[in-house]
Amino acid sequence: MDAARADDKWRSPRTGTLVLVVAFIAFLLIPVTGLAQSGDDQNTEQLAQGQQVYTNNCSSCHQPSGLGLSGAFPPLKGNPRIDDTDYLREVIQNGLSGPIEVNGETYDAVMPSFGTLDDDQVDAVIAFLQNDLVVPGGTPPAPESAGPVAGTTLPAVVGTFSSVAYLIAIGIALWVLAPRIIGVIDRRSPNRLDAALKGGLIVVYFAATTVFLPSLLLSTEVMTRLPRGVQDFVTTAVWAGALGIGILGLWWFQREKRI
Repeated sequence: MDAARADDKWRSPRTGTLVLVVAFIAFLLIPVTGLAQSGDDQNTEQLAQGQQVYTNNCSSCHQPSGLGLSGAFPPLKGNPRIDDTDYLREVIQNGLSGPIEVNGETYDAVMPSFGTLDDDQVDAVIAFLQNDLVVPGGTPPAPESAGPVAGTTLPAVVGTFSSVAYLIAIGIALWVLAPRIIGVIDRRSPNRLDAALKGGLIVVYFAATTVFLPSLLLSTEVMTRLPRGVQDFVTTAVWAGALGIGILGLWWFQREKRI
């Protein structure tokens, strides 16, 4: 399809209608996603702070997963003492030494005092530990929880609807823009919109597959259970594979005069 035909398709009534549909779906989702997040903003902020405190001060011994090290550092995930806020505060501020038993296994190592943490940091890390080491959006609340406060969360079907609506909107947008994104270009007088779309797609691909994807993979619970060397190998392999596919794709598109 040449540039003129692509321009005609872009300006056609059908295309204009589809673009309006995409915009309308996105507009409808704004209050939905905003309501889903508004009730948890303050709690999420505290848990995020707690996660940072944990990463900086606790994860080297208790591990990023919170599962600890056998015989030395007890697990924090699944540890019944985590529900005792006063006990946690005492241990964090004054340290702990001597053998202790957690879930039938004995641990004997010295935990130093973290008296340099202020009260807000201590409260945040305790909240993070008592939330099973996750920030909202991860694992669901424990079975014994009294449940969410009315008006602060939405039914699961709303989240499903949002995801489906986004996928539909993205699919429609890709269908409409595909002729401009993958079409053959005239390098002597390139269309600026086509160039912007192609360039944006390239940036999004490399950012998503070489930065976001390895980071997301590394944060999964399965990966946190693996030795550090295995984690590095897997994430490096994913990064290198995505980079290689991207470079190969650029070479093919350039050869076919599509970029």
